Amino acid sequence: MKAWLFTILKRTHLNRLRRAKIEVTSERYPERDDLLSAGRREAAPGRLPARRVRRDIDAAVEGLSGEHRSIIILADIEELTLAEIAEIEDIPVGTVKSRLWRARSELRAKLMDY
Repeated sequence: MKAWLFTILKRTHLNRLRRAKIEVTSERYPERDDLLSAGRREAAPGRLPARRVRRDIDAAVEGLSGEHRSIIILADIEELTLAEIAEIEDIPVGTVKSRLWRARSELRAKLMDY
């Protein structure tokens, strides 16, 4: 029950952060808002549009297995310690370390083009 509730809380928090980041960007550059929504904005040479990079990273994370995805989110997005993750997931710290290593390796392989 505890892990399930924490997952709901974590996803709600991440969604709020994403929305806030989008709103701040729109407020900071209102003249670009219509260009971004129409998709007419060209990226600088050698740079990818931030939305595309974010979409690809999100897709790569979603493509991970459930245990790897949760470990990556807790460690790299929520920035929890290994001990905290072990407590939340109810697994030993050594298991957290190995899953985190495998999850990062899998992500690295999926995002090799970047």
